[in-house]
Amino acid sequence: DKDNKYGKNLDNKVRRLNSKNRIYFTGKVQNTFDYYSIADIFVLPTLNKGRKEGCPVSLLEAMACGIKILASNISGINDILDPFQDCLFDSGDVIDLINKLDQLLQGIENSEENIELIKYVTKYYCINQEVKLHDEVYQKLLVWIYS
Repeated sequence: DKDNKYGKNLDNKVRRLNSKNRIYFTGKVQNTFDYYSIADIFVLPTLNKGRKEGCPVSLLEAMACGIKILASNISGINDILDPFQDCLFDSGDVIDLINKLDQLLQGIENSEENIELIKYVTKYYCINQEVKLHDEVYQKLLVWIYS
C-alpha cells in the first residue's frame, strides 16, 4: 500500500535508485499463491523499531509454499523460526542480510530445508490448530472472568 507514510517512503526510495523497472508495488493482493509460486526467495526485513510483527501470515504462507526464506531476528518472527536459525538475520544489519542471501543463493537447489519448512508450518500453524489454540485462550478467559 503506497498510500501511507511507509509506502510513500519506499516508493520515493525506488525512484531515487532508478529501480522502477525492477520493483513493483502490488498493493493488497487476495491470491498470494500466484506470487509465491514464481518466487525463489522470500525476505521479511522487519526493523526492530516502531510497528513490529506478531505472527506474520506472509511468512507462514511462504513457508507453506516451500520457498527459501530469510527474516529479521525479532520477536514474533524468531518465535516461528526458532528451529530454523539459519533463516534469521540481524534486524537492520544489511551486511548480515547480504551474507545470508549469498549463502541461500549458493544452495538454492537444495530443497531439503524447504520440505522441513512445509512440514513445520503444516504441523504447527494449520488453520485447525490456530482455531483450537484461540478457542482455548478464549475458554480460559471466560472461566477467569466468570469465576
